[in-house]
Amino acid sequence: YISGQLSGSGYLNTQEAAYALLALSKFAGQSDMLSEQFSFRYTIGSKTVDAGADSPVFQIALEKPEVSQSLRVENTSGKPIFVRLIESGTPPVGTEKAISSGLIIKVGFENSNGEEFNPGIISQGSDFYAKITVSNPGETGLDYQNLALTHIVPPGWEILNESPDFTSAKFRSHPTTYRDIRDDRVNLFFDLAAGSTKTFFLRLNASYSGKYYLPSVVCTAMYDPAVEARTEGKWVEVRPLEKGN
Repeated sequence: YISGQLSGSGYLNTQEAAYALLALSKFAGQSDMLSEQFSFRYTIGSKTVDAGADSPVFQIALEKPEVSQSLRVENTSGKPIFVRLIESGTPPVGTEKAISSGLIIKVGFENSNGEEFNPGIISQGSDFYAKITVSNPGETGLDYQNLALTHIVPPGWEILNESPDFTSAKFRSHPTTYRDIRDDRVNLFFDLAAGSTKTFFLRLNASYSGKYYLPSVVCTAMYDPAVEARTEGKWVEVRPLEKGN
């Protein structure tokens, strides 16, 4: 992970990172020191493995343990090595935890009159709005650039992609750098100055009866994984219309 002040926001953008990595690769290819062999030993639970390489970087894919286990790394080469443990994945349904690291995100729902309501149970055919508020509390003193927000909707809801020109003033969203609306999700990209807040509205319709899962709404800084906020997921239900309605 490389960070710097080149882009003005405190973090490298894609182009800056690409040139930095290109320069580092040329340096690594010309350095005899980096081409020297190194070795190490790692232990997971009761399993011990000897490993090593003659290249500057060596990567091992570890199997996910069935139970919690410790990882121990021992340097057996006599020269410094640097270890990174990277874990990624999607939490099982219902296990997501709300996170707030450098950002604050709040998600609420309003009916067509602007009144807040709980989307746990919605009548089929109802139109309503998701209200997503993202704040930069300014704790880091940085203006965040290139934030990415993703809101995935349950299968029983549909996104009504209406033009901002025809949107009621009370449901008008803050401007974004880019807005990508798909069948099951909306992706928003925007900047957020320190101490400021932006609010976005998404018009929805409860289209198909049934019980569905509403995943976490996530907002992250594209070039700084430490800046992240997300909500908890929850179950929602679309109640079918009664006969005669």
